[in-house]
Amino acid sequence: LDCSELASCAYACDEDDAECESACVEQGSVASVQAFDGLDSCLDSCESAECIFEECAAEGAACYFPGEGELSCSGINDCLGTCDEDGACVDACFAAGDDTGKSIWIQILWCSNSACADFSGDAYTECRNNALAPGGACVDYVTACFFDEEESPAVTEGLSCGDVYSCQAECDADDEAC
Repeated sequence: LDCSELASCAYACDEDDAECESACVEQGSVASVQAFDGLDSCLDSCESAECIFEECAAEGAACYFPGEGELSCSGINDCLGTCDEDGACVDACFAAGDDTGKSIWIQILWCSNSACADFSGDAYTECRNNALAPGGACVDYVTACFFDEEESPAVTEGLSCGDVYSCQAECDADDEAC
């Protein structure tokens, strides 16, 4: 199993079922087990979602998005925009990302999944869009991705660049006034 498959297997086990988790770990390669152990240790050390988002992003990216590339977070985002529903394309975009870009992307995913855990289908999509939009729970990560920095730049006045980016994403491509 690769690390993401190992994590899916282990996290599907009951919390106190060490045999189940061990069976999952035994199916992983040495590299997968090392990446999973790093992620699992970090997750265990956190007591809040915010801690996980901030402290475990590198470990999560190493587990879920293996590979060493050069694309920044915004480059990964642009690449993903060409994928539609093609899972191999999505995997290739993340594999082409650099460590910082992948870490920011996992923060975006974890944050939106946490904010919208109680929803599914269209309600989940709407919640996720709201979480990533201006004023949303995850907009700081979107801003960090747009600037390809792990921390959002300070806003001096008006909209942050992430807010401008989110607003722009809502415009029709041919609507220059928007």
